[in-house]
Amino acid sequence: MERRGCSSKRPKLIPDSFTAVMFNRDMMSKIKDITAKLKDLEPQRNQLQFKITDCKRPKRLEERLQPTSVEIESHVHGRDKDKQTVLDLLLKSDNEANFVIPIVGMGGIGKTTLAQLVYNDASIQNHFNLKAWVCVSDDFDVMRITKEILQSVTSKPCNDNDLNRVQEKLKVLSEKKFLIVLDDVWNENYHVWTILQSPFLTRTRGSKIIVTTRNHGVSSTMGAFHAHSLGVLSDIDCMSLFAQHALGARDFGRHPSLKEVAEKIVTKCNGLPLAAKTLGGLLRANVDLDAWEDILQSEIWKLSEHQSGTIPALQLSYHHLPPHLKRCFAYCSILPKDYEFGEEEIILLWRAQGLLQEAQDKQCTDDLGRKYFRDNSRYVMHDLINDLAQSIAGEVCFKMEGNQKVSKHARHLSYMQNLFDGIKKFEGICEAQHLRTFLPLRLS
Repeated sequence: MERRGCSSKRPKLIPDSFTAVMFNRDMMSKIKDITAKLKDLEPQRNQLQFKITDCKRPKRLEERLQPTSVEIESHVHGRDKDKQTVLDLLLKSDNEANFVIPIVGMGGIGKTTLAQLVYNDASIQNHFNLKAWVCVSDDFDVMRITKEILQSVTSKPCNDNDLNRVQEKLKVLSEKKFLIVLDDVWNENYHVWTILQSPFLTRTRGSKIIVTTRNHGVSSTMGAFHAHSLGVLSDIDCMSLFAQHALGARDFGRHPSLKEVAEKIVTKCNGLPLAAKTLGGLLRANVDLDAWEDILQSEIWKLSEHQSGTIPALQLSYHHLPPHLKRCFAYCSILPKDYEFGEEEIILLWRAQGLLQEAQDKQCTDDLGRKYFRDNSRYVMHDLINDLAQSIAGEVCFKMEGNQKVSKHARHLSYMQNLFDGIKKFEGICEAQHLRTFLPLRLS
């Protein structure tokens, strides 16, 4: 085979060894120049008290795991019966066969919302002595999950990385009636589940674990006696949810002219709460009938979820974003699923990449970035939203997960730091020769 970059028909005018020497000399010269500039900047860095830090994943304990701070929808429609069914399983059945209670349903149907409603109900507060909420996602890391449960019930950070010692500490749960929510579980490995639940083999009667999952196989793996299957919303409830997010009202009493087209839009949502909320937010406070008609008549609806890889309603919401927000949204695809991030964290990343569109009045780009957010201090991208961002960004934004090979087209790359990371983990990174972002993230 002919070596890439060489041709047997073209003579070599300069010996390879000479070329290599010249290249090395030029490169060394550049490195020396950069080193000299960095040394010149060192006194200024010390004077200004700048600190070099890595980008740590924000702590979940204070903002997410405590019952008073788990975010709940201000208005939840059509889930009263589902909520009561799960409450009955938690409060009225001390049967050990009901120790694990799965909530099963498709993505975007509201499993987490239902779990949050139950978790924060007053009757639950009085019934259980200890509560913990852990977002699991597709990375079923027994050590991480065990530590987060322990931190939640003790309100103390756990820095121990010995699984046996951590699980010994967690046995305190066996002395009190507890409720644990494992949100967004994908694992079907029975052995891994056995390791996780080993501290709970001896427990106070009536203790429960709620699991939210898309997969009925997860229920079987965990030995669940009964799974609560969450169905789609009725047309009436879906309409109310859509109206709430589009107009801030439960119905179209103040805007009757929009009701007919709204009903047709809601029909296309197929009873999926996430779709209704997304499109409602897209039309937020917009009472222009033509704008609503444009949403209804969009060609994107003709794509099936199988063809597009995501829900057409979500693609439609992206399609109507202004160009500068599309770029910001696509960049967010480097964030791992269920990664909780702060407003300042993502604004700094956008700003570093020049993604914040400069305002005409030269306002601070930080202030401009904050306008892209609404009212919250902590954020998590829904799995389906994350999938949409990844499908849009393609290989330009890349998350290093497992043994996945780094794409040579990657421009922005992130990875979750591990205590035992070695150089082998980054062997394939040389393929990406045009990286602009190298973002280490980690639990803290």
